[in-house]
Amino acid sequence: MSKYSIAEFIKKTEQEDKGEGLFELETPRMLEVNLNGMIWAKAGSMVAYNGKIKYEREGILEHGLGSMFKKALTGEGASLMKANGEGKLYLADSGKKLSSFIYKTKRFT
Repeated sequence: MSKYSIAEFIKKTEQEDKGEGLFELETPRMLEVNLNGMIWAKAGSMVAYNGKIKYEREGILEHGLGSMFKKALTGEGASLMKANGEGKLYLADSGKKLSSFIYKTKRFT
């Protein structure tokens, strides 16, 4: 086993900003959001954050009555939360790989 100094450890493990915009794939199973405003995220998907970010659960009438009835009747849709503020937000979904989500999101932004 090799030994590292603190400075070497920090250099090898420091955060690397890829400059990809709002969404960056931090690892195959974790999404980094460079937040400057508001996004919707799946409730319970937050792993960590750094910065001034406020969270709110989705209100029952947040997306209108039609959406509420659709959710109630079909069981479709996940509970959401609003993340609002500035900073870095890290999201994951039960260890699932996120690469297809990233590519779909980038096409629409």
